[in-house]
Amino acid sequence: MEQEIKTEEIVPQEVSPMAEVVKERNYTENYKWWEDLEIKTNLEKAFAMGCSDREACIYAGITVDQLYYYTREVNKEFQARKEELKELPILKAKATITASLDMPDHAKWYLERKRKSEFASRTELTGGDGQALFQLKAEDKQKLDNILEGEKIESESTSNTNTESNTEPNTPATETAVEEIKQLGTPDSNIGN
Repeated sequence: MEQEIKTEEIVPQEVSPMAEVVKERNYTENYKWWEDLEIKTNLEKAFAMGCSDREACIYAGITVDQLYYYTREVNKEFQARKEELKELPILKAKATITASLDMPDHAKWYLERKRKSEFASRTELTGGDGQALFQLKAEDKQKLDNILEGEKIESESTSNTNTESNTEPNTPATETAVEEIKQLGTPDSNIGN
């Protein structure tokens, strides 16, 4: 005894051109949908639009399980065909881009993506030859090292006492460090020294 498939629950009419056709046909478990040229054509058309398996099945009026059964048991070559069809929108997009390369903005956009090392916009975060943007004077570097070392020692001592009391650590060293850094001047004033 064949079990009837309730297609109205599977394929809403407004989504698929095949919804009404699927409702009219009394599909059973043993129905071989791949023998229906209209369903197969709509399935391939959906894949050619770049649809996922689920979307293509909805469009064609079959279930995903039916598609997988077909590609696994009936026509294993269809899997390759399906993947080729899914590439068509990408090929069309590439053709559209290459057709528009006469326009300078499009050509620039294309080169920025295809030849990044030569044409992509870059922001330099270093000076010439990879050097630092500015050099600290030796005495300023020593002051910073001393500040950071003092902050590290104080941080370790306050964290030991604060783990027991769960209170916020005191941060006078941080405030002092900020003030001393401000007194060192701006990086621009130290360039070349």
